[in-house]
Amino acid sequence: MKKIRKISFFYRIFFQLIFFLLPFAAATYWIFFNSSISNFATPLPMAILNGALAHNLFAMNVKFSKLMIGTSNVLVTTSAVFSSVQIKFFGFLITMLPMAVIMYGVHQLVKLFKLYGQAIIFSQANILCFRNIGFSIFAWVISTKIYDILITYLLTHNNPPAYQLVTTKFGTQDLVVILTGFIILLISWIMNEGRKLKEENDQMI
Repeated sequence: MKKIRKISFFYRIFFQLIFFLLPFAAATYWIFFNSSISNFATPLPMAILNGALAHNLFAMNVKFSKLMIGTSNVLVTTSAVFSSVQIKFFGFLITMLPMAVIMYGVHQLVKLFKLYGQAIIFSQANILCFRNIGFSIFAWVISTKIYDILITYLLTHNNPPAYQLVTTKFGTQDLVVILTGFIILLISWIMNEGRKLKEENDQMI
């Protein structure tokens, strides 16, 4: 049990540090966005090619609200977009949407390892942490799709009407993440059933 307490303390401090570093990292990224644009390949659903954003995804023309299903190769210049402080500010706010979900999941991990550090292993509180982590994974997938749509519009709204786009994507990686969420929820359900069985046996004794 002493070893569990020690390891739990280490991971609780580690995830607390991650929790506070996440918004700082997002803010730093957008503050220095102009100087780091050449490295901006993810999480935007587009690639940087010689100072332009190349879209090869499902795209929606903002002006005409017409869904163009298929592949397109639209080059969107970035010089006029990224010089704006307002764009950086709103970019940070949009980035904080999925980031907030991640922070919530990390906070649940902090709570979980705090319980482990107190030698509380199979309580209702532990199970609730697992359940919340599972649901936060689903919320993260949804938030990333909203992020894709908002960030691509933000970065292209200063362009000519034909190049004002919103894009999103759904791939194998998202399916793997969703499957992980289901597995964590299944584990939490099994733990809860085991807890109920133990309580029933304790009452019989």
